[in-house]
Amino acid sequence: MRRGLQPHAQPLPAAQRQPRLRRPRRPGGRADAGGRGGRGPRRRPVLPGHHRRLPLRAGLGPHAAGGRHTHRQADAGLHQARRHGGRRRAGPVGSVTLHPQARAALQVWAAAGLPDRGDVEARRRAEREVASREAGEPVDRVEDVDADGVGCRLYVPSGARRAIVFAHGGGFVFGDLETHDAQARRIALRTGSAVLAVDYRRPPEHPFPAAADDVQRAGGWLVSTWDGPVVAMGDSAGGNLALVAALRDPGRYAALVAIYPFLDPTTSGDTYDRPHGGMSRADAAAFWEQYAGDPADPDLAPLRSDRLGTLPPTLVQAAGEDVLLAEDVLLAERIARAGGDVTLRVFPGLVHGFWRQPQLFDDAERSLAEIRTFLEAVGPA
Repeated sequence: MRRGLQPHAQPLPAAQRQPRLRRPRRPGGRADAGGRGGRGPRRRPVLPGHHRRLPLRAGLGPHAAGGRHTHRQADAGLHQARRHGGRRRAGPVGSVTLHPQARAALQVWAAAGLPDRGDVEARRRAEREVASREAGEPVDRVEDVDADGVGCRLYVPSGARRAIVFAHGGGFVFGDLETHDAQARRIALRTGSAVLAVDYRRPPEHPFPAAADDVQRAGGWLVSTWDGPVVAMGDSAGGNLALVAALRDPGRYAALVAIYPFLDPTTSGDTYDRPHGGMSRADAAAFWEQYAGDPADPDLAPLRSDRLGTLPPTLVQAAGEDVLLAEDVLLAERIARAGGDVTLRVFPGLVHGFWRQPQLFDDAERSLAEIRTFLEAVGPA
């Protein structure tokens, strides 16, 4: 199997340590049985624990002002969070030893045998089929909705007051509502928030800026229809889209959460040289080629935006061995320099794709717990 976006994998017994949460039925709402058949600015928010300045990193080519960065300009607005509920701190942003669960997951992914990414339709079918094997947790109400012309799926747990517009990952090309259904349910249940998962248009059929336009439009619909604060969130390519949505409409969102966001179309960060980051430089370059667009356009490459200081309180979660680590750290640094409130959380030893696979990674659940803590620090649900 060629490395790329990872499939859902069969559970590893050692990693099955996280309890599943259950929510009561919402009176008068349509109950959801879970799985495939049940769907039809405030003060600076910080996570508990130690926070410190981070050194600036070199290596994002033309995205880097002057080409390189030095240690001396790290901003006090940037925080690095301690590992929540554990004994090990996030530590330096440089390479560390792979976590044992990451080593095991890489072996599982390599054995999955998904079609090559060049056969887009076959790969999409395979990804959906693999995702269908994971039983989703019941959410009080789940329904497909039209968000101002954009197809979406709305998950509403009992008592939700906050809402999240969620842009799924998948290199812009492969993910969809089905591949991320189980994760959208977990987000709703773990954070106590309604989740609007956006079925944005994908390349190569619909290149840039179709996906960004759809997420922006769906977010506007949610803000206009939901009586409560709204948050933008996304993983990988979806992290890019959530970030762009927040930059396009300053003041619209109460917070932004970007999980290992995919940001640099030049793929020039030094961490792309890692051989086992869960994705390769060639994978990333192929995704950017299909998404297309001008690398200088901040709607494509938000690292280049001159509006990063307009972002709401932002949480950036990164994997310590991910090939995207350099650009994710740089994003947090640039937000801080622009005067924004940003918390950077690096999960040591983990690789791209860990976040939506709690069967393989204990930190997948820890990540969601920390997202909830962050959102509660920003403001009440």
